[in-house]
Amino acid sequence: MRIADGEIRSEKFLLATVLLLAMELFGPGRVNAVEIGDITIQTDHGDYPGEGAFQTPEDCVAWATRGCRNDHERAIAIFKWLLKHQWHLMSPQEWCQPDRQPGHKNTDYEMVVYDANRGRFSYGYGLCGTVHAWNEAYWQAAGFPARRRAFPGHSNSEVFVDGRWRMFDTDMAGIVLNDDGSVAGYDEIIRDTSLLTRQKSSLPLYPFAWPEDFRTMQRGWEQVAAGGDWYALYHGGYAGQPGVVHLRSGETLTRFAHPDGFGDVSKRRFWHQQKDGPFRVWTFANQDEPYHKEDDSNCRGRTRYGNALFEYRPPLSDDLWQEGVVRSSSGISTKEGRLINSSSKEATVIFEHFSPYVICGDPIDDTDPMLGRCTDGMVVQGEASGRVLVSISSDQGQSWSSDETLTDRFRMDWTEQVKGHYGWWVRCRFAPGASIASLQFATTGQMCESIYPRLSENGSEVTIRAGGRAVVPVLPKLADETATTNRFEHAALRSSNVKFAGRSAEQRFAYRSSGRGAGQIVFRIPARTELVGISAAARYGLRVPTPEGARFQLEYSMDEGRNWSSLGESTPPVDNEFSSGWVYGASKMDHRQPSNEALVRVSLNGGGYPTGLITTELYGLRRTAASSAATVTWSWFEGEQSRTHTADLPAGSDSHVEYIATGQQVRDDFVRITVR
Repeated sequence: MRIADGEIRSEKFLLATVLLLAMELFGPGRVNAVEIGDITIQTDHGDYPGEGAFQTPEDCVAWATRGCRNDHERAIAIFKWLLKHQWHLMSPQEWCQPDRQPGHKNTDYEMVVYDANRGRFSYGYGLCGTVHAWNEAYWQAAGFPARRRAFPGHSNSEVFVDGRWRMFDTDMAGIVLNDDGSVAGYDEIIRDTSLLTRQKSSLPLYPFAWPEDFRTMQRGWEQVAAGGDWYALYHGGYAGQPGVVHLRSGETLTRFAHPDGFGDVSKRRFWHQQKDGPFRVWTFANQDEPYHKEDDSNCRGRTRYGNALFEYRPPLSDDLWQEGVVRSSSGISTKEGRLINSSSKEATVIFEHFSPYVICGDPIDDTDPMLGRCTDGMVVQGEASGRVLVSISSDQGQSWSSDETLTDRFRMDWTEQVKGHYGWWVRCRFAPGASIASLQFATTGQMCESIYPRLSENGSEVTIRAGGRAVVPVLPKLADETATTNRFEHAALRSSNVKFAGRSAEQRFAYRSSGRGAGQIVFRIPARTELVGISAAARYGLRVPTPEGARFQLEYSMDEGRNWSSLGESTPPVDNEFSSGWVYGASKMDHRQPSNEALVRVSLNGGGYPTGLITTELYGLRRTAASSAATVTWSWFEGEQSRTHTADLPAGSDSHVEYIATGQQVRDDFVRITVR
């Protein structure tokens, strides 16, 4: 029997839930924090100002469409922005399904990253189906419905602009124009394939200066025009993981604008199967405004990647070390600069890390960090005395590595355990009297080159902002029902027509829903401080073609399920031929009803046919303390001359503008933020 929206849980169940969350996740109380939540940098660079301008798809669209007079101009501007910030390369893969390893098969699309936010911060590259799935989030942020369309050996984007579907191919980097100068769609090209050969415009058009590719596309369009089902795919991409960085007391973030921040080529750290790391020629990235004039085009850019290095030294002389933990036993305290267990029984501390940058490493063979061994992506070192056992988790404590014993001065490389993920938990178990005298975590992420905040020539104005937020990732594996309901799912609110299936290497679905009405599953997002926002995404299965009435929704509640608000909706059209899709959304919280916990409800309606939930990704955005002071250091080259500039972000400031006296031939090196 379905529980009504307004039904209140019993006091007994509510108390049990609160106690469970308190014990499992949020042991330490509030401390007088020295931290900076949601710190971003934005420069005045005309193309690559950094995450301060590009934190969300909405930000990117607003930037790209400045000065546009109508929707057609806006669509062209977004197309150009995508050309300059994405490029063609093998699609990124991550740990998207339990017990399956990324990198085994390039065609394993279950492992491909379809989150546009992850793509923007960590990658910037993918094959046609991947980037056009990401692009849906940008088109939708602009208010344009979007879909992918099949093509011989390829796929395109079609975007609904000015009452018609229009084709924007950011992978082969071309559009086709009607005689009136408007962008054509499949229907118009099918009616008249000669449009491809009589275009006159400086816009990026086929053939992208690749004659053979142009002939391939021309033959493909002739094949499409000859007939067949060139199917439409809806809701293939989403925007989920927030691009938010939270720095704690004792933490430094250094972002390198290039792949050699750690030394020569042999020391490069990355997450991609390519010798010396991801690299691309033939792209509009790092060029001026994209153009194509007959045989001339500025499409021969070169692009690589950068790195984000987080170095965290928890202060062990006072309680500020608690900023970096998700759980701490009452027996743990600081004494004479040591973290010590002063109780008579074993005590535990769990430290955490999470960022928008995928954890990478230095592959032994300099080519394949996915299947081969790699190092220096996550290293912990320090000094211990007594018996301290440590282990690491890449999935927020759902599974742990084997315990290892810390002895005297130690250095442990855990890159293999966390590569391809975005965060970790490190668990330290102290025997009575055991202590740690010093502790340092170093975590390296791969960074998309186009998200780096680049300096301008002849003087650069830089804005540093602190948004006062930190991410709470809730990423259930959904493999075991008991583990899922104990920690993530509010099982009492699951509708009776939904059954747990459990994800595995062979099992795609986590939950299955019968065709009798909408199935509902509710998940928790708990936080140690007040929630100021949430972001969520859920992937559903779907009958093809889409049955009428199919609808998938996300809702959230801040009052234990008494009231619900809309978060996102996906209603695939009847011409959809994609057997799964994503529903996603984000929202700020109502500060009039502050809460440390949100519920997210996933509703599955297959239009009278069985459907199911494949996976879900949930993120809370919690409030952090007033910003501490920080030092920001820029390093760059002017020709061969190295230059630096240091700025101080005052404590309590949420925005600071700095002028940097750059000269000519600026080449970015790194930018470093240190919390003081």
